[in-house]
Order: sequence, then C-alpha cells, then structure tokens
Amino acid sequence: MSNYLAVQLLTNAAATGAAVKWPGGSGTLFARATAWAAATLALEVNTNNDAGAAVWGPLTGVSLTADGAVAFSLPPSDIRAAITGGPPTAVFAHAVRINP
Repeated sequence: MSNYLAVQLLTNAAATGAAVKWPGGSGTLFARATAWAAATLALEVNTNNDAGAAVWGPLTGVSLTADGAVAFSLPPSDIRAAITGGPPTAVFAHAVRINP
C-alpha cells in the first residue's frame, strides 16, 4: 500500500503562487485551467533555501501549457507554481508525492 502527500500550489489563480514546503522525493505536478490563453505554468524551486532572499528557478522540463501532469524529483525545498504569459483563467495546481 502506498501513502501520498499533496501540496496545493494554486487555487483559482491567474498569477504565480506562494512558496510551499516540498518534503523531497519524486512527485507529479498536476494543473488545470478554465482557459490557458497561451500561458505557461512552471514548477519553480528556491535554489537558496538555507540563507537570505529566495532565488527562484524553473525545473527543466517541468511545465504545462494545457491541462495535464508532469513528473519531477527534488530534495526537500521550497517550491511554487509560476505563471508566465496569458493571463490564464482559473488555474488550479497541486503536487503529489508518492511514498512506496
């Protein structure tokens, strides 16, 4: 039997969300929107977790331009869903970690 953890990244949003704690491990980013309007949603990680101001950078290959899901793997970090382009309408996004 597997356990999972889900972290909410965006709820009815049209802009970049706030940072949330990712406990580390493999996960899947899920997103859907009423209308994407040429927007891109990328999973970003704070590359300066331990000191000072946040330095956000996108994870290569972890982005969506339509409803869907994409896999990723990270150590414990702060993550957020970043929206560029658009603006989209009513974006919902969450990340799910599966524990074997």
